[in-house]
Amino acid sequence: MQDKKEKHISEWKPVSELRPVEKNISYFGYKKEFIQSHRLQETKSCRCASLTGAMNFHEPIEVKSENGIVYYRENDNHVHRDVPVYFDTQFGRFNNHNNGEFLSWLGKAVYDKSPRKEQKNNKLFEGNGYYIPGNFCDMFDCGGCCYAVSNLMHMAVGDFKVVRIDRDLTVVTLYNNAQEEGYPGLEYLGRIENGEGHVLIASGSTRPSRSHPEIPFYEKTKIFQIDKYGRCSIIRDWNMRITSSNSVAEALGFLYFGQNKMVTRLNMETGEITFFTNKNDDEIAALVEL
Repeated sequence: MQDKKEKHISEWKPVSELRPVEKNISYFGYKKEFIQSHRLQETKSCRCASLTGAMNFHEPIEVKSENGIVYYRENDNHVHRDVPVYFDTQFGRFNNHNNGEFLSWLGKAVYDKSPRKEQKNNKLFEGNGYYIPGNFCDMFDCGGCCYAVSNLMHMAVGDFKVVRIDRDLTVVTLYNNAQEEGYPGLEYLGRIENGEGHVLIASGSTRPSRSHPEIPFYEKTKIFQIDKYGRCSIIRDWNMRITSSNSVAEALGFLYFGQNKMVTRLNMETGEITFFTNKNDDEIAALVEL
């Protein structure tokens, strides 16, 4: 049977046309009665449901910035960042073997250096002795170096690290949340370019457990600055979280995150967050926290 759910993509409109809402509604679902009366299951894909019959549907809002103006559109095709199978950089092509929770690495097809000690098992990889372990989802050039971002989100573990690759293909780990006190699980939300280089955004929270009851629950959003001189620094560190982000845009000192059903605006100086949506009064009234 052919799927009746058509992938909807709207026209781009200014974010300024969106209405403010009091809270993050990206993970909220519609009440059962509203779903039935509007026949939502015939047109939308379900993300999750509750025992009461409420459902959170896939309703992604995508954002972009042009000439200092941020735009949004509804885009059912825009799920999350694609993880490419290779990255083309100033140092050539790097092959990306991101296998999720299983063994993953970033390798180079042509490498004429002698294998290093930690690469003694290179037959498992590309057969040439050069690999960087991790679940890489992004890679970019900045100045005379390349940078790669690793992020493992399976079971919400949130392993996040940033590595620098120098001209001689030496690898330096600039940040690794597994080495940070409290170990906040972080999800990579994306990056933007600025006058100094690239800004990276990651957000998440700790996961209290019986084995580590001394670690309290807290939420985190971290902003990293990669500059043209090979340095990485945390320029913002806030106790809050941005969830279900699929895209990011910047304008006039604010970051905008496209999410499910909504857009979040983050003030880069103060950390203040404001929520916006294109949902009408009836839709908002029908939403409940799952």
